[in-house]
Amino acid sequence: MLRSLIVSLSKFSILGGLLLTISSCQNPLSETGYSTTDLNVVSFSYKDAYTRGLVRNFMSIAPTNFDDKGFPPTCTIEPALPQGLSISSPDCVISGTPVALMSPTTYTVTALSRAGMSKANVSISVASSAPMVTYPSHTVSRMMAQILINPISIYDNGSPITNCTVSPALLTGLTLDPNTCVISGATPDYLLYRLYTVTVTNAIGSSESTFSLSVAAPPLMSFNGISGAGQISLP
Repeated sequence: MLRSLIVSLSKFSILGGLLLTISSCQNPLSETGYSTTDLNVVSFSYKDAYTRGLVRNFMSIAPTNFDDKGFPPTCTIEPALPQGLSISSPDCVISGTPVALMSPTTYTVTALSRAGMSKANVSISVASSAPMVTYPSHTVSRMMAQILINPISIYDNGSPITNCTVSPALLTGLTLDPNTCVISGATPDYLLYRLYTVTVTNAIGSSESTFSLSVAAPPLMSFNGISGAGQISLP
């Protein structure tokens, strides 16, 4: 424990010596090394006592009236935040992209500095959001060859997917699964290049993703026949 002693010196009349008199004993720092005074602790609160985020959508919760009084704090939070969210120091901002539903939960944020400790509460929940899907940017195939275009990622974001649609219409022989958003089939059509937009929907809303497709003609093989020369196409 760090203590400062204030002493005074006075003559000892009989022995002619000095008498040490302890006039005060100050303890500005606690056992942990942090001041126990309330004058310089961080002053902060969260204006919105309740904050709702959406699955796989960025959110940020910043404290209001934040004043560290010149003593930048280390910020911690209890209980632990869900996956995707974190708290930063020294500003005590909670931010990130949550990846799962969460019912309203009350958190206690502690700001600990050399001047002392202060706390503030905030309630956070995470609700369902519109689904998301992404595709490979471009797919190349051949006429009458089997085509399979799987989404790179697909998330229902807390609410089941109810439909997948595509625009413009797919080539003859190609289909889009309304539940998995997988595109498959074989087409006899030639296609130099076309950009498609897939819309995925759930009870909350919808979102879009694009991909492009090219379908080449089958390769040609030359041959010399018994009765002449010609070409055939290979599927």
